[in-house]
Amino acid sequence: MKWGRSCGRKLCLMGLLFTISCATYRQPTSRYLPDKKAETYDAQTKALLNPLYRVIPRKRAQIRWYDASHWMASDLFGNDEDGIFGEAAGFSTNISAKTFCRWQLRNPLHNFDFYTIGSAGWKHHHHLAILSADKTGTRLFTTADLAPVGQGKAAFQITFNDYKPFLSFKLFKLEAYLGWRREGNFGAALRGSRQ
Repeated sequence: MKWGRSCGRKLCLMGLLFTISCATYRQPTSRYLPDKKAETYDAQTKALLNPLYRVIPRKRAQIRWYDASHWMASDLFGNDEDGIFGEAAGFSTNISAKTFCRWQLRNPLHNFDFYTIGSAGWKHHHHLAILSADKTGTRLFTTADLAPVGQGKAAFQITFNDYKPFLSFKLFKLEAYLGWRREGNFGAALRGSRQ
């Protein structure tokens, strides 16, 4: 019986938090609109006027600390750098649900990877390569600026970026990495080599 009451209280508290978290933004999305006098109507303006920006904030700075639903929407679908349609990156001038879905498939969980579990928002980044081997040689315990997957046809790297692990390798025509990248964001890739 004790567990049931405790669990019920926790569920009520969570429900209350989600109910009150439907708060207005701390900063309105219109703050990011270009000056009407200086700018013509373009894809970025059209995107910011889209109703999806009422649910998914344009920037994390808009969200109040207790606004759980907007924090969740920002983590799942937000993109502080390029917007939820990729409008700041010039992904498409056609602002629609289809563009939103295509951009989300191309850049899933951007804010989550960059800011929630990542350290992209840090002012200073720290790097330590435990082992790095590529065509230029083998290095142990270096803070030198290294390419993510090394140079040449074969490379291997174990690095700590902002105190979090990063593993990458390149072998023949395949390159892969997993972990927190140099900029602080979490990333994973498995693709054909570019060299």
